[in-house]
Amino acid sequence: MLFNLLPYLALAGLAAETVTASPNAAHGHGVARRHHARQHARHNVANVSRRGAEFKTVNGRKCRVRPSGQGQGQSGSTTEQPQSQPPVEQATSTQQPSSTETPVESPPNADSPDTPDTPDTPDTPDTPDQPGSNPEIPEIPESSEIPEVTESPAATESPAATESPTAPPATTPSAPPATGGNSGKRGMIWPNGDWAKDIRKYLAQGGISWYWAWEHLPSKWAADAGVEFVPQFWGPQKYDQWYKQKADNWNGQKVSNVMFFNEPDLMGLAVASGVSPADAVSHWHKEMAPLRSQGIRIGSAAPAGGNKNWVVEFEEACGGACNADFITMHVYVSDIEVFKKSVTDAYNLHGQRPIWVTEWACHDFGGGGGNCNDPAGFTREATQWMDSQPWVERYSLFGSISELHGVDTKCGLMNTWDPYDPTTLWWDYIHA
Repeated sequence: MLFNLLPYLALAGLAAETVTASPNAAHGHGVARRHHARQHARHNVANVSRRGAEFKTVNGRKCRVRPSGQGQGQSGSTTEQPQSQPPVEQATSTQQPSSTETPVESPPNADSPDTPDTPDTPDTPDTPDQPGSNPEIPEIPESSEIPEVTESPAATESPAATESPTAPPATTPSAPPATGGNSGKRGMIWPNGDWAKDIRKYLAQGGISWYWAWEHLPSKWAADAGVEFVPQFWGPQKYDQWYKQKADNWNGQKVSNVMFFNEPDLMGLAVASGVSPADAVSHWHKEMAPLRSQGIRIGSAAPAGGNKNWVVEFEEACGGACNADFITMHVYVSDIEVFKKSVTDAYNLHGQRPIWVTEWACHDFGGGGGNCNDPAGFTREATQWMDSQPWVERYSLFGSISELHGVDTKCGLMNTWDPYDPTTLWWDYIHA
């Protein structure tokens, strides 16, 4: 009889032990619940449960349970370490057995031993509740969706990394288009206006940064190509053309430089202005000097070589009030060394002011006419030499015209028949 009562007595003793095990048992269970609720929240945030955890709402709280395929009868603990968790989130994330993780009520199985309660972890970083206090635990809001958390916090970029893009590598401003190595010095003479639009053929391969046209109007095609126009007050005989240029504001082109008379040292020639230094003074004061107030630089008259001292005599006649900003000159010789000496002498004669060689060719008017055996070689060497002299500011090779006015035809830059295409010498000049 007594033997038959033993199971009931064991159950009664177990119940009594559960009630009287500890005076703080109720409080302990409350702490355990709060602890597991907080632990559950951390697991949600850290996304430890990405391996297929399931959730149930029990007593208004969402709790995690093991997936049904893993078996709820396992005991012991399985420790999972989140990868690279920040220190504040690195509390021990030990999975509790299903009996402590989930308050799911199920009848005890008489055939399997009771699973002992897992005691609260003593070294949890949470501040333990003080005796006698029972603070409110914020309830985890129910949501049908679990917030997505980055699987590895270590892989998440910091705001500083995303808001501070890597500075682009330092770049050097791009150089202007190549101009044959002349650094902006190389120019051309184009007295042809816009007829047949031929200037575009000459500018097609670049290399030209400026041009002048004696007394003629500028070309709009050159302006479209970005080539600077430099006007010339050719001489008293061409006042009408000069006034027209100024009235048209040089066809709306920005002018930074102008030049004074063309070959005033030659008298009685249609190609030369033929003005004495003393007579030229009044024209300078009337037409040249006012341009300085517009920020325009003024170049000297360009003697042909008959009187190399014409500019010196002119500036003396003006009492030093007509000094040019740069010296223009024409050089026609067939010896390259004579060419270099002529340009250098002019530089020294005029106080080492910048030099513009506005007309030159491999032709010697005083030495037997057209006696240049190698126009291309002469042009190439003269061009490269002027490029290497910092005081040679600009130059322009004669002549991109069909009428050469006595210059050897081998030195021509334009074919003398329609359609007036550039000659081979022009391309030698451009690419020298």
